[in-house]
Amino acid sequence: MISVVIPTYNEEKVIEDGIKQFLPLKKKYDLEIIVSDGKSTDNTVKIAKKYADKVIVWKKKQRQNIPQGRNAGCFKAKGDILFVTDADCRVKNIDSFFKRIIKEFKDPKLVALTGKVLINPKEKKLIDNIHHLFNTYNDITNILKIGGARGEFQVIRMSAFKKIKGYNEKLACSEDFDLFYRLRKLGKVKFVCSLVIFESARRYRKLGYPKVVATWIYEGLHHLLTGRAAYKEWEVVR
Repeated sequence: MISVVIPTYNEEKVIEDGIKQFLPLKKKYDLEIIVSDGKSTDNTVKIAKKYADKVIVWKKKQRQNIPQGRNAGCFKAKGDILFVTDADCRVKNIDSFFKRIIKEFKDPKLVALTGKVLINPKEKKLIDNIHHLFNTYNDITNILKIGGARGEFQVIRMSAFKKIKGYNEKLACSEDFDLFYRLRKLGKVKFVCSLVIFESARRYRKLGYPKVVATWIYEGLHHLLTGRAAYKEWEVVR
């Protein structure tokens, strides 16, 4: 079984299509769809319950951060393989996508893989070609056996995920790279160029690439040098 885990917070505009892209392939690839919601104030939960196998809603008073949301879904999953993505993401060539994942995980040494994250073609502008740099960086880190992957596209062997106790909930961001870095100590991590996920351009349009990239770099360096998060929370963009 492959468990698809989608963390959400006020995603009523995109969650229905986000889930429905997987429904035609549920039986073929034995997919389990889990939505982990951070106590949305819109109709996200109501919509998710129509289609998902499990909808987990955050109960605590404080705001849920990204790693908490991902962990809440992943630790409730039944699959041998976890596919963690976001509500605004769409898988390119979804049938061949899962076929390739199953093939790759026949290698017992493989603990995690990722691939390209690109801007949805419907929204793409020339500036979005900067995404090629992000993907090149992720590819290089995995070639060098460091490990790196964006949270929109992480495929993980469940046994390895449990062994490292999931995402570091003390990190407001960079928890995705941190996870792959720790997974690399258990086995092989891989960047598969032919696997592609399209994400929304909403964050880059609202905040701009300079701010987004600077935030990633600062958080990454801060965590590398101190082992702690630089930011207490990740800015929500909807």
